[in-house]
Amino acid sequence: MNNRKVGAVDGKGQFVIIEEAIPELKQGELLVEVKASLISPGTEFMGVPKLRKEPDTKAQPAKFGYSNAGIVAKQGPGCEDIPVGTKVACMGFGYAYHADYAVIPKGLTVPIPEGMSFEKAVFAHL
Repeated sequence: MNNRKVGAVDGKGQFVIIEEAIPELKQGELLVEVKASLISPGTEFMGVPKLRKEPDTKAQPAKFGYSNAGIVAKQGPGCEDIPVGTKVACMGFGYAYHADYAVIPKGLTVPIPEGMSFEKAVFAHL
């Protein structure tokens, strides 16, 4: 597992998937295998209609997402207290992307209670 797929919006306002290297974990970060990701009305209104009317052909695809849930796949330094395999809800623009893997600061995660689905847990931070 060296690469991940991330949802993005291109300069034409189209939703695309980009593939990129998974960032190296830094102090206090977790690698989370995402099982559910929340797309809210804000996603559809975040400038997509404007880009569709007035495309910016020079713009690089912009990754998006701010709330997801999944399973801790790897611990960065300082995260030994959150075991691999822990189910977590995650938040944070620039971190909790619509992706198959996300690198999240542990302070932006919370354990998912036993019996709660990923689909429900993804709403925890709203």
